[in-house]
Amino acid sequence: MERYNFRANSDFKKGILKIGENFSLTYGSLDAFADNGGRSLLEHAIKMAPYLPVYNKDNLGGYQGPTTSIDGQDAENPVRIMELNSASGVQ
Repeated sequence: MERYNFRANSDFKKGILKIGENFSLTYGSLDAFADNGGRSLLEHAIKMAPYLPVYNKDNLGGYQGPTTSIDGQDAENPVRIMELNSASGVQ
């Protein structure tokens, strides 16, 4: 992932008159394997329910994932994404 940011803010005050400006440039790039389901790994980690374990030996593959949509939890397991993509040689 590449990311470039630049931000400049300035305010000028003359008597009761105040003038300000904001300037911002941004560039972003995303690693293809780190984007799963339209979300980044960090977003999956943040949105994954804290009560779900990372591993579950009863599930296919051994990883826990979302089990129901009742609570609005649809984030994938970020550990599963990283480990399976690393094992398949995706860089």
